Amino acid sequence: MAKPLLTAAWFGLIIGMHTLSAYGQPVWGDLDGRQKEALAPLEQDWDRMEPARRKKWLGMVNRHPDMTPEKKERFHSHVRDWDSLTPEQRRSARDRYRKIDRLPPEKRHEIKQRWHNHRQQITGAD
Repeated sequence: MAKPLLTAAWFGLIIGMHTLSAYGQPVWGDLDGRQKEALAPLEQDWDRMEPARRKKWLGMVNRHPDMTPEKKERFHSHVRDWDSLTPEQRRSARDRYRKIDRLPPEKRHEIKQRWHNHRQQITGAD
């Protein structure tokens, strides 16, 4: 009797391990409905994504339920845009963000305002 129970336990462990990627990050099928809704633009690439990137995206999901529908759409757009960047483009974007973050508040505000104006001219978005 102990042998079938032990075999079943090992089988369950192996199946459980199969559904998690390296470092315990879940595969797409293991995400709950809220996570899948927020991360829908990443569905096709999720299971091939590096564990650190999955962890980052899962952390961002915590803010998703409180967003308005417009903010959710903008979030999904940003997810798609960020996911389409190469690793080098992401590094470059992070470097630019760090440089801007070190500027005095009035200079950061000026840069944000210029970016906002540029977006309005290009897309008509707020």
